[in-house]
Amino acid sequence: MSDILVGIDWGASQATTVAVDVLSGDHRIFRHEGGLYPRTGYTVFIQRFVALLRDIYAVFPEEEIKTLNLSVGLAGFNWPSQEEGLSSLLQSALPATAAPLQLVNDTELGLFLDPRVDWGISLSCGTGVNCRGKLRDGTKARIIGCGRHFDEYGSGRDIVNKGIAAASKQWQKIGPATSITERLLRFCDEKDVANLIERLSTTEIKVPASFAEEIIHCAETGDEVAANIVDWIVEQQLRMLDIVGAQVSNTEKEIPVTLIGSLLQRSAFIQQQWNDLLAKNDHRYDTQFAMQEPVLGAILMTDKSRELHPTALSKLKTACKIVV
Repeated sequence: MSDILVGIDWGASQATTVAVDVLSGDHRIFRHEGGLYPRTGYTVFIQRFVALLRDIYAVFPEEEIKTLNLSVGLAGFNWPSQEEGLSSLLQSALPATAAPLQLVNDTELGLFLDPRVDWGISLSCGTGVNCRGKLRDGTKARIIGCGRHFDEYGSGRDIVNKGIAAASKQWQKIGPATSITERLLRFCDEKDVANLIERLSTTEIKVPASFAEEIIHCAETGDEVAANIVDWIVEQQLRMLDIVGAQVSNTEKEIPVTLIGSLLQRSAFIQQQWNDLLAKNDHRYDTQFAMQEPVLGAILMTDKSRELHPTALSKLKTACKIVV
């Protein structure tokens, strides 16, 4: 019988799960479809969660588990009023041997990736954008975390929206030519720009946030329109950081900041833009692009993780290492 640690980073697009046997150190990483539960609905949400558990039990049989210790970083979990209902829903799918689960917003996972500090800020930019902080006294800080309706930008979706707008301006002859238009045509399997714009405007086709990679590549290859979009997005990301930074401290000279999410962890170009922007501005941040996937933070946030052998923990960190 073994204690099993399970950490889940449930994002807007993908759910990444790490399961590790505390005694042996044996671990597995799983990838499943995520999604914001307010949009997918509770039924689909719990179905995906149960499918995830089945994959874990296929490796770590349920009858051989002494205690299942589960921690979840959940996109869409934004307010304390949601906690009781969500915790009860997830706990109901767990076996009787499961310990009470720990639930945080997925952005908060970044706060656990640097064991040297117990305060600071985590900025997450991927499909969406969010920023969370923790003061020295444990008080939490945040932006709203709900996107453009609250004047919060910095996500892959925001890059895509800007790219679509740039293509539409080119078509209307009120904006410069951009290679983004050609990439949209190829992606949407269209040959005519007018048809492309019509289908986009009627939402007949939807361009996913992952298309942001194409726009970033346009910027890398010298497209001025795309470069301006990337410059704007990085400025917006820094603005989100400043909002939370003001809540965390107005006196600290260096606030620890962990940068997570696909845009910040997997795009060398975005990272360079960040470094250039920080070099130009006075700031109070000690920033680091997290070297491991945020799901590792879901493991490290549990007290049980302290029982992992150092060698097992080292192997787990290597397995979760980000490859740019």
